Amino acid sequence: MSSFSPAPDPFGQIEAIIARDPGHRGIAPLLLPGSVAAAAHSLVDAEHVLLITGFFIERAGACETDGLGGTAALRHALSALDVPTIIVSDRFCEPVMRAAGFDDMVLYPDAFPLVRAPSHGVAIERVGRHQDGTYRSMRGTDITAMTGPVDELFLDPGDSITIGIGDGGNEMGMGKVRERVIDSIPRGPQIATIVPAHHLLVAGTGDWGAWGLVAGLSLVVGRSLLPSVEQARGWLDRFVAAGAVDPFSLVAEARVDGLSWEVGAALLRDLHRVVDAELGA
Repeated sequence: MSSFSPAPDPFGQIEAIIARDPGHRGIAPLLLPGSVAAAAHSLVDAEHVLLITGFFIERAGACETDGLGGTAALRHALSALDVPTIIVSDRFCEPVMRAAGFDDMVLYPDAFPLVRAPSHGVAIERVGRHQDGTYRSMRGTDITAMTGPVDELFLDPGDSITIGIGDGGNEMGMGKVRERVIDSIPRGPQIATIVPAHHLLVAGTGDWGAWGLVAGLSLVVGRSLLPSVEQARGWLDRFVAAGAVDPFSLVAEARVDGLSWEVGAALLRDLHRVVDAELGA
């Protein structure tokens, strides 16, 4: 059964929905009220956006499912607004991402000089470096050997506006709340990233955070940009067929962070209800 309930502020309602924590990660101390509205209002003026994603799971030898669906949703929304996007990842996640349909992706740093300076960079469930220069999984495992330094784009963004989306504390953008990660997340001192972002969306999964950003963007532009539940499930199926794995089961299956598709589908429906109610659809 859905846990949706009306609230007066639609942006706050979106934040409450994406902050659900069925995986019991303890993300509540990391939440930044107002982040969805701020990020969405920023993104509405975007001219060219980098979408940075891909989290390699060392124990499975493949990219995880989380982040890919959110990236697809955000690219779909920005395309509807005629905003050009480029998906950026590394060679470790490349096989799954290209097989899943991200055939226009750019590898960092290999081909990156070919990309013009973006107005915005959005990182969806992409690991950021620890203060010691290593990259860490949520288990505290050193995954530096299988992680490209894509987070350099946020450490030196130039004039670009950066938006980080994550669910654990080790993702790009979480440097904005680093001390909170250290104090409140299991293995916080081991995993906390130093990589900040101008705007940070913390959610139960990376995909949910990206959906929340799309919902917020929908409110700003006055029309729904959210994918349908069927469309989002189709993306997930495509990623799984390409070899993306659930990081808990380590199997290529239609689950995100150990959660069944039905959990995510219910949440996406609730986001649709917020957007439709506000827009009078």
